[in-house]
Amino acid sequence: MLHNNLQSRLRLSPSRVPTERQALAAQERNRVKEATRRLRTHAEKIAWHLAEMAAAAAGAGGNSSHPVHS
Repeated sequence: MLHNNLQSRLRLSPSRVPTERQALAAQERNRVKEATRRLRTHAEKIAWHLAEMAAAAAGAGGNSSHPVHS
């Protein structure tokens, strides 16, 4: 019984909890960083297409050198 009690205490020991929290926080930061990168790329594509549409509407023609697709 004492052995099981010690094992459960070691599993939840305060020295391990901050390490696990730090690992989870690092995973979350990486997830947010990747999501932000994807959103920025998507926003760049949308901005390019809007500029193309505006140029076409103004009769200036389009620029086919898409910065994100090249």
